[in-house]
Amino acid sequence: MNPAYELKLAAPLAAFFALFFLAPLAILLYVSLQTGTSMAFSQYARFLLDPFSLGVLGRTLLLGVAIATAAAILPISILGDLVSLGTATAFGIVCLSVMYLRSTRPDLERPFRVPGGGVWINGAWIGLVPVLGIFFCLVMVTPLVIDIVIKARSGDPIPAILLLSYAAVGATIYIFYGYKNSRLAKGLDVLDVGPDAQ
Repeated sequence: MNPAYELKLAAPLAAFFALFFLAPLAILLYVSLQTGTSMAFSQYARFLLDPFSLGVLGRTLLLGVAIATAAAILPISILGDLVSLGTATAFGIVCLSVMYLRSTRPDLERPFRVPGGGVWINGAWIGLVPVLGIFFCLVMVTPLVIDIVIKARSGDPIPAILLLSYAAVGATIYIFYGYKNSRLAKGLDVLDVGPDAQ
């Protein structure tokens, strides 16, 4: 067969597969930017992260620059692993937080209920949907963590270094700034984040 003809057949197929695999990653990066905006607002309202007085807009722009830089610099395999790992971890933490808040503050007004209900065990509320959410997050994260460990042991420590560095920076900011300046540390109601709460 003529190599030029083979190339003409392969090019549309390659474009289709590139779109098929890159579109979900682009969507995940966009969702990361959107959820980052919500987290920036939440952290700003609770005084957890405001050492530079950037406000919500400044932090959102900073987050956008960080995401664009990571998307431009990192190989797509590392970027995909880190985005998936971060998304699953955040969702698992939300599921755990739902159960914690339900256990520690059962008196709060809730505009909606977690579907599937739950049971009380020794003063802790265990919900069906949050437990399933945590389980499936662990199922999705486990192969990624195993892959990162295998890469690190075989001489490619970049994904492990990036992951550990990101976690260390977040923990350092929380320990040295967020913990001391949070609404909880100031004796304010953590859940009261209305316009006059800031």
